[in-house]
Amino acid sequence: MRLEAISKTAPKGVKRMARPKRTPSDNERLLVRPRRACHLLDCGTTRLYELIAEGELESFLDGRSRKIVVESIRRYIAKRLSGEQVRNAVPRPRRGEAVRKLSKSAVLS
Repeated sequence: MRLEAISKTAPKGVKRMARPKRTPSDNERLLVRPRRACHLLDCGTTRLYELIAEGELESFLDGRSRKIVVESIRRYIAKRLSGEQVRNAVPRPRRGEAVRKLSKSAVLS
């Protein structure tokens, strides 16, 4: 990589490249902004703010910047996963399936 090739004693007039800053991973963060929370949840901003309004996610304003607590995102995902396991035990009919069966039986009689 070019960063290691340039020594600290570079010739005069030669600028050293800045090292890229290390950003914390999602596992290390305590707070995220709404755009990052949308990315983590794979949802849009409207759905994100609905979750905040419903009390599913914890957030607060830091000045004018909204911050969302990452732990509340983890709790929400865990809650949804545990609910899905119960829901997956009993299969639900597809949307409109009951309507189609009714209309077919009505035509036959």
